Amino acid sequence: MGAALGAALGAIVWVAAQTLSQDALMVWGWRAIFWSSIVVTIVAALVRSKMNESPVFDDLKEAVDVVDRPPLAEVWHDGRGTVLRVLGSFFGASTHSYLYQVFMASYLVTVLGMETTFIPPVLLIGALAAAVSAFVSGIISDRIGRRVWLLILCAVLAVTPFIAFPLLNTGNRFAIAGVIIFGFVFAAQGITGPQMSFFPELFGSRYRYAGVTVGREFGSVVGGGLAPVFAASLLAWFGGSWVPVAIYMTLVMVVSFVSTYVSPETLNRDLRVTTDAAPGEARQFVNGGWVHRR
Repeated sequence: MGAALGAALGAIVWVAAQTLSQDALMVWGWRAIFWSSIVVTIVAALVRSKMNESPVFDDLKEAVDVVDRPPLAEVWHDGRGTVLRVLGSFFGASTHSYLYQVFMASYLVTVLGMETTFIPPVLLIGALAAAVSAFVSGIISDRIGRRVWLLILCAVLAVTPFIAFPLLNTGNRFAIAGVIIFGFVFAAQGITGPQMSFFPELFGSRYRYAGVTVGREFGSVVGGGLAPVFAASLLAWFGGSWVPVAIYMTLVMVVSFVSTYVSPETLNRDLRVTTDAAPGEARQFVNGGWVHRR
């Protein structure tokens, strides 16, 4: 939800910047935008300084006798497979998130000739809707399971690019807004919400944070970080055709689907276990007690 609300703040700043004259923007407006980001960073630092460690971590720190090795060394030794599954799972999600939020905004201006003032309000609505979808999607994964819900989302996102681009090309403002908002709701925070529970639950308690960080951040770099540039290159190489970009979006989401499919269900897994998740460790609360589920 924080990422979505951050995107909403960015959209608000974009709207405000467009009200400035070109001279004002060049003289002082851009400086105000960058200084405002420092305020957000300070707030984030204050919030983090007030957060406690998780009870699970505190309990394990006192009770478990572990070899004093750096967590990254532990991940490399014991958790490489899980890191690769996390990387693959986040690869498609990150790629779609960046393409819907960044590339498609550029596509609307450079290819379809939409005026730039139309885009920021749509991004703002999409970001606010995404904050809600992260919460709702997480609740759904609490009910039916992380893995099965993520597989459903991956399957949906694998086919929707071939619907999204024709809708964008209609030039209809309502259709365009619907596509961008859909991207925020499903491709950005809808799939990320459950992943932020699924990924930590995949790792053992000894190196949970290190494992999630390595898998997620590398997935973000090779996926989302390069996605807008690669998609723009595909557009140029194929004479402005959107089809190669849609195929690219489908292929990366297939990678996420397969990576999620080969991962075990983790819902309500005991987070005190020091080893990575294995099939049969997920649990469901039924009739006043915990039962294991696949």
